[in-house]
Amino acid sequence: MTIILGIAPFMALVSVPVLAEWSDRCSSPLGRRRPFIMLLSSLLLLSLIIVPYGATIIALVAPDTSPKVNMVVLALGVILLDYSYQALFNPCESLLSDLMATAPEWEQTRGFTVYSAGISLGCILGYLIVSIDWSSIGLLIGTQEQTAFSVIFVLFLPCLFLTLVLAQEKPFRGKGSGSEQERVVKEQTKTTEVNLSVLDLTTDKATLTRDYPSDGGYESGSSESDESSPLVGGSGEGMRWRRYPHLIHQTLHKLSRLPRVTLHRLANSLCKLILRVSLLILYFPYQLAMLPVDTWRRVSTAPVVLRRLFFSELFGWMGIMCHNMFFTDFVGQYMYGGHPDAPERTQEAVLYDEGVRMGSWGLFLHSMTACLYAFCLQQHMVRLAGHRAVFMGGLAIFTVAMSATIVSPSIVFLNVVTALSGIGFAALTSTPNMLVTMYNSDRQLYMWDDTSVTESCEERGLGTDVAVLDIAYFLSQIVLSVCMGPLVDLTGSALPYMVVAALTGAVSVYCGSRVIFTDKHLMQLRVGAF
Repeated sequence: MTIILGIAPFMALVSVPVLAEWSDRCSSPLGRRRPFIMLLSSLLLLSLIIVPYGATIIALVAPDTSPKVNMVVLALGVILLDYSYQALFNPCESLLSDLMATAPEWEQTRGFTVYSAGISLGCILGYLIVSIDWSSIGLLIGTQEQTAFSVIFVLFLPCLFLTLVLAQEKPFRGKGSGSEQERVVKEQTKTTEVNLSVLDLTTDKATLTRDYPSDGGYESGSSESDESSPLVGGSGEGMRWRRYPHLIHQTLHKLSRLPRVTLHRLANSLCKLILRVSLLILYFPYQLAMLPVDTWRRVSTAPVVLRRLFFSELFGWMGIMCHNMFFTDFVGQYMYGGHPDAPERTQEAVLYDEGVRMGSWGLFLHSMTACLYAFCLQQHMVRLAGHRAVFMGGLAIFTVAMSATIVSPSIVFLNVVTALSGIGFAALTSTPNMLVTMYNSDRQLYMWDDTSVTESCEERGLGTDVAVLDIAYFLSQIVLSVCMGPLVDLTGSALPYMVVAALTGAVSVYCGSRVIFTDKHLMQLRVGAF
């Protein structure tokens, strides 16, 4: 099972950076990110069918199949589920960063904190769905596990639908499409002249500005072209009633543009994407052999601001994942004195099971704290203390909480400090994405040492930068999967779980102190004083 759970991070480490580079240059009529979200979500939905119903489907097709086949199908389903959900983070985070790129700072803070709260809310729902006794409420579909997976499948569909429909993206146009850009400029000038003639009916002398600034060539942030973007005038009372006919005209214009995304163009885009993914799978053995080199190249060639953020993310996720992956085992063995290999119904087995259930409640409280903190407090804390203090404070609280679990005198105290560690999770899932968006808002300023332009004659995209942080997330799981088992066997205790979580949390705080948050930090960095 440990090997199976370690395969998906390896697959993600190989494929996600490549998929991110493709999404940066994707010219699909749906935009750059949504085709990848559709593909990976389809894999996720497929895995949600294979895991609970794979054996049933095989029994219907081939009744005499051996149990080993069922075990292989289950393993493939688990790997596909683990890989698809982890790989989905990159296009989703890139889409959010695209949409937030031109927003004011306070709106960016709110957007990324809501995203962080959404992740925590998903954890809460996951713990609740698998802990409910569905037979007691009359909603049992097959077994308990099949019911839980069916509920997750149904809940995921509207989330996917809302993301694909409400997320506004423009098709990406490369820098070489000169005739296309000239056409856009001409239509933009024509539309501006029409809008000016409409707005000139009033005597208000308001400065006309577009409702969003330029995003430096990364065209995600609105589903309509630049020529159809509304012009916003002054806020005088005389202007308000005159804007309504214009807004109606703009809305009708947007609706008239919807049929341009034809089924034929959509099918072609999906076929190209599937072909690329097939080639990626065919070259997977070679990519796996080159994985250490490629990973080192992606990190070492990244701009220095991204490298510093990468190391803070790496050690931060190592602490978080060490806690989340092994906390129930720690409670069952260290706090309750049970043993996972004890014979069934023995005292040690009963104590271990009770400790696992109590540890699950601790993780539930951890997720609840992260969700409530992100929804209700984090944005206000940022306004009072700034992003740097909130980020480092969250990591510091997590480190202190992990240290407290080592000397925890009771299970009540253990659950309290575990709940507080959720603040670190909220900080780690919101602030880094905000920083990447800020770096991309002025690449010449923050990424002056970016060598990708001279090497490939084309700038790296935001998705590629987000993939650097995703590498930290995948590496944290791989390192822990390889190291923690032998370390626990060597010591004969579950205590190393929390010791490693505390130590890596402390290192992440130090690395976080070297992350660039402001222009002042950047100036100090460029003169070697930060």
